[in-house]
Amino acid sequence: MEKCNKYTVDNLVRHFDSLAPNYDGLYNYVGWPDPEKVAEFVVKYVKDKNAKILDVGCGTGLVG
Repeated sequence: MEKCNKYTVDNLVRHFDSLAPNYDGLYNYVGWPDPEKVAEFVVKYVKDKNAKILDVGCGTGLVG
């Protein structure tokens, strides 16, 4: 993990290539709270329980 904690423009591709195979696992390991925060936001602000939500971010979809 230490090799991935900082990156520069010069090693950008190498950095993200090394993270990609276990992206969700890595962020779960370090205590990434984003999925829970998104769920809290949806419960608080989306009143229509049949609402459709579009995740247009990049990645594995873990946040959405």
